Amino acid sequence: MQKISKSNSFFRRNYFYLMGVFWLVGGVLMLYFEDKNWLGLGYGGFGIAYFIYGFSKKDKTDEYIAWDRDRIEIGQLYNEPQIYTREQIDSIHFSKNNLTIKSGAAAGTMLELKDFKAKELKRLKEELTIYFNQGD
Repeated sequence: MQKISKSNSFFRRNYFYLMGVFWLVGGVLMLYFEDKNWLGLGYGGFGIAYFIYGFSKKDKTDEYIAWDRDRIEIGQLYNEPQIYTREQIDSIHFSKNNLTIKSGAAAGTMLELKDFKAKELKRLKEELTIYFNQGD
């Protein structure tokens, strides 16, 4: 299976950890500097919740498109991979910034192509056109 991927910035990959630090530090500072204001516990709780959620999503920080003759797999940030077989795909459309896969009456996906390399996108477009008999 062939695969192209794009690299995400530090802040996109670690968003939940950074927000967790922000809320946790805010809660601790609120508890430390203000007397009898227990709202800081809530802020600290939000910070811990962000850490837990970020830890649960740590393996889903890649954005990629993988394909072969029978299926296309789309991996988006913090989501489960979406797999479309040849039979499920109605149409594939490439625009300047997006890849749209239409599947069924109200299903499919759209993926932003902004940070993928132009050479890899050209190869993807050529091979999907061959494998799935789809054009622009």
